[in-house]
Amino acid sequence: MGMFRHSFRYDLGTAVVGGGACALFAVAVRLFSASPYYVWQMMSAVCSLPPLWLSSVLWLAVQFLVGAMLGCILSGSEGGAAKSCVRYRAGIYLVLSLTAGLMWYPLLFGARALVFSLLLMAAACVLTMLCGLLLWREDGLLALVSFVVTAWYAAVFLCQLNAIFCI
Repeated sequence: MGMFRHSFRYDLGTAVVGGGACALFAVAVRLFSASPYYVWQMMSAVCSLPPLWLSSVLWLAVQFLVGAMLGCILSGSEGGAAKSCVRYRAGIYLVLSLTAGLMWYPLLFGARALVFSLLLMAAACVLTMLCGLLLWREDGLLALVSFVVTAWYAAVFLCQLNAIFCI
């Protein structure tokens, strides 16, 4: 079995709908949370952080990727019970990581709960890693996307950890 052998077909429409739904949900979280500018400026004053606009675009793109992955996982029906079980478990880890990734935003920028938001980002990182490891043998492409999301969560975790020690 090659890493990029797809064991089920992707439904592009479901991936786009899933990605769009998660991106819209992320925008709603942003709109109903406190503005990130004050906290970002405070952290940027003592630490070297990327521009807020770039971080915002990447955060939204990652939420879209997670939703697209969920759409692909939920639309895959080939492969029998064993593969369905793997997809189900990977999907659960992905939903939990999405929840942690979305909760991180209002905790960091709204409540200014630096430690709790850091713990959520660590949890999101671990959960997407577990999702990718589960999908590795079944679908290498989805596993690779999961690892890209893990890398984003790890980068956010490290930036926030850096900011905590700088402040």
